[in-house]
Amino acid sequence: MDQLSNRSAFLYNYIVTTTNNFLPFNDGVGDKLAQLRTGSYTFSSLSVEIARAMNQVGENEYQCLIDRANRTFTISADGVFDLLLTSIYSESDIFEVIGFAVDDKTGLTTYTSDNATGTLFKPQFVLQNYTDFENERISIGGVRNESANGINVENVKFGSYNVMTCNIKYVTNNNMGRGNTIENNQNAMQELRDFMNYITDLRPVEFIPDRDQPTMDVSECLLNSTRESKSGLNYKIKRVQGSTRHFETGELKFRRI
Repeated sequence: MDQLSNRSAFLYNYIVTTTNNFLPFNDGVGDKLAQLRTGSYTFSSLSVEIARAMNQVGENEYQCLIDRANRTFTISADGVFDLLLTSIYSESDIFEVIGFAVDDKTGLTTYTSDNATGTLFKPQFVLQNYTDFENERISIGGVRNESANGINVENVKFGSYNVMTCNIKYVTNNNMGRGNTIENNQNAMQELRDFMNYITDLRPVEFIPDRDQPTMDVSECLLNSTRESKSGLNYKIKRVQGSTRHFETGELKFRRI
């Protein structure tokens, strides 16, 4: 698919640091403290890390599932357990990141986030100059060796990855009027800057090709390059040529992970 007819979205902002990496709980054999590994996660990979951390110290068998439509986490076990949101670790726990309100959850085997999680960045217009992940592959360290007569050819590479290309275009805080193909968003420029600051720190995100179908064809990815930087570390938001009120990112390439 190299043409989008619907608006897309990017889900991001799942960061675990030394100030929020604890998950206190009790599974009937005393209070336990799951410790998550610090780093930047996607919605999906954070759920895996939560389950790992709880299973490492807990007596039950734990799993953590995600609901993409509501952006919530559901933590469950094969026995009753409590989530200790008001414990002595409340200043350094993960519960706010994963959407649980400040009340202990007790007496059940399953708990679901009270609030939607992460940050959903929604471009105002259909992504431009789009190339799907399936249609571009880049080799890692690829070298082509061939004999003088060109008959014997050898390909030496260390792997490959797929890339999605897009341009986030027609970004504006201006009121575009009812029924315009560009969505109204008076905070659009700041939301774009926040998103660009995040991805140029090379933190992973989830790409949702059609935001009206948030569970379909979701890809975990990492910024590979921008118009300003082959390394993906720099960006520049520019005015769309011929316009005084619309902006664009230029070509962005995301590597699927």
